[in-house]
Amino acid sequence: MSLRSDGSYRCDRCGTDVGNGSAQESTVVVMVDLVDAGGLTVPTPVTLNFCLQPRPDFPRGCTGRVLSDSNLTDYRETRP
Repeated sequence: MSLRSDGSYRCDRCGTDVGNGSAQESTVVVMVDLVDAGGLTVPTPVTLNFCLQPRPDFPRGCTGRVLSDSNLTDYRETRP
């Protein structure tokens, strides 16, 4: 979850307010974004947090939408 300017913690995908207590109950994904810093491209880590809040359309919350079985096919097939 990202701490927003209004003091709430929200899922980076759907914006669900998870409250402070659920801020640690998330799936963390780190990616690298290339940022222009005065003509120099600097790789900068970006941390995203996706909620686990179950909903009728997403039983595993946004985690299940982002890290679905189909998105992780190769990962699952190459692990013992």
